[in-house]
Amino acid sequence: MALYFNEDFENFMANHPAGEMNEAGLRKQAGAFFLGQTRGVFFNVNARRACYGSQVLDPLWKNLVPGDDGKYYHRGKDAFVSCSPVLKNALGAKMLYDRLGNKVFPIRIDECRRQGGKGGLSMRMNDIHLCIFPESSFHTDFWYEHPRWRLERYLYPEYPQMDGCGLDYAVPQVRELMKKFIAELFELFDMDALELDWMRTPPFFQEGTEERNAPFLEEIVSFASGKRHEAEKRFSHEIRLTVRVPSRPEEALAAGLDVCSWAKKGLVDMVVPCAFCLADGNIPLRVWRALLPEKVDLVPGLDNLSCAWDGGKRMYNNAELVFGYAASLFHDGAKDLYLFNHMDSLKRVIGEGSYEKILRFAGEKESAEKQSRRHLVTACQNLIPGIPCHSPLPLKIGESFQRLRMETGGNFAGRKKEILLGFDSEKHREKIDDFACVLNGTPCPFLPEGKELPELPENDWKVFRYAVPEGALQEGSNVVAVREVHETGKTDLVWCEIDIF
Repeated sequence: MALYFNEDFENFMANHPAGEMNEAGLRKQAGAFFLGQTRGVFFNVNARRACYGSQVLDPLWKNLVPGDDGKYYHRGKDAFVSCSPVLKNALGAKMLYDRLGNKVFPIRIDECRRQGGKGGLSMRMNDIHLCIFPESSFHTDFWYEHPRWRLERYLYPEYPQMDGCGLDYAVPQVRELMKKFIAELFELFDMDALELDWMRTPPFFQEGTEERNAPFLEEIVSFASGKRHEAEKRFSHEIRLTVRVPSRPEEALAAGLDVCSWAKKGLVDMVVPCAFCLADGNIPLRVWRALLPEKVDLVPGLDNLSCAWDGGKRMYNNAELVFGYAASLFHDGAKDLYLFNHMDSLKRVIGEGSYEKILRFAGEKESAEKQSRRHLVTACQNLIPGIPCHSPLPLKIGESFQRLRMETGGNFAGRKKEILLGFDSEKHREKIDDFACVLNGTPCPFLPEGKELPELPENDWKVFRYAVPEGALQEGSNVVAVREVHETGKTDLVWCEIDIF
């Protein structure tokens, strides 16, 4: 058991000082991933543009013109008005290229190997960053010059939105561009694995055409598989092909991602089910395992944010949240855990100590289970047209019991356990006996006092704690039931978690 990390396209350049834009800085940052239980790192090579001197996708710095006013311009307009990290990212990437050429990723991969791990590359298949800023320097010449090959033409232009603004994979020229980029990656870089990241970003086709166009995506995967086998002969070692896909298998299929077909044909070695932007606390891992051949590694992935319901506020995953997800997934049969966007820049948000705990303890079942951990009811978002972000919360609580199913892993006998319920501040009841909380049929008594509340996305919820009697919590799946004791009118339950200390 171990951890895999995905390092995004801008983290190093945008979040590290100019003095570290060199080989020593690259090695220091790559090596820091291996503090504890990390097996490998996937370094993202592109967003809309490439992070290196690509001959296929425009590099981040292409066509940036410095002005006399200290600003940079692209196509005659301020290049970075939309997003300030983009400027630092582009200039940092150019600085690295000027100093090291295209050795940046080989250096990082080499450092992973020095640390006893694996170094892979991750290719974003349809990144949509800054699509709502159509004049941004983030877009490639290809995107600018072929507006009819963008999916946004199928949407309502008067209602700009982030999703559905990528390229249309039904267009042969789009697929050829991606194939050329894949081929270039294998030509330039000696890697241990290539990840095709399909979660950056669905959709890939006009809505409703996914089923008939699904073979086009398999065409890309098959091409990548063939190229990696050619590279294996050239570099004389195994190169694994990984795919990051929606967290739910039926949603992957709805997007045209026939993951099971790819796996059964031997095209991929590792499948990473992982929701978009939000950690999915209920990845159906046992369903995925039943669908995939045993020889294909199944490694569940977590994004770095948690959210209870569509439209609810989000919070970054600290160590206790990651341990909760990890314990549940390991109990469901996961052998490894994949963390997306859990990079060193996260230290500024969750604290360096919390981040180091993730590195040291989140990659193995026994160590993750031993930590204090939080298990949440979460939203699931995979950006599939017609399948909105979904969650059982908010839940109307009335005189009849309403139930939530939650995954909690195992190894908690003899430990303190609590249920934490959050109610909408505008509708909550003031009396502590207004609600009854039951876990798996066992009543849970209200706790008038307890330890300081953990971090929550909202500060104005009315939050109640309930003690979990010994023996009430079951390994794996559990059901929390909540109802109003007095008929005072329905209120909204907006948060539910089980904490194990």
